[in-house]
Amino acid sequence: MLDSSNRSQHSGEVFIFVRVFGRLMALDPVCEKPVNPHNAYWMIWYKGTPYYFDNEECQLKFDAKPEHYRLLALERREKQSVY
Repeated sequence: MLDSSNRSQHSGEVFIFVRVFGRLMALDPVCEKPVNPHNAYWMIWYKGTPYYFDNEECQLKFDAKPEHYRLLALERREKQSVY
């Protein structure tokens, strides 16, 4: 169950975490599913930000177009921001 989201700053980028059953989870930038950073299928550092993946398909999609998925993640973050 998703209960809240947190945003962390790192090297000028923002990546989104959510709490799932009390655990802090990263979001897969491709499918937007929660991923436990400690046992993610794969992790890639791109432009100073770690991206975690829940399966090979998502990781390969990100590898093919990393800037596309980075920008989508930033757009999602901006839409979720509270001003």
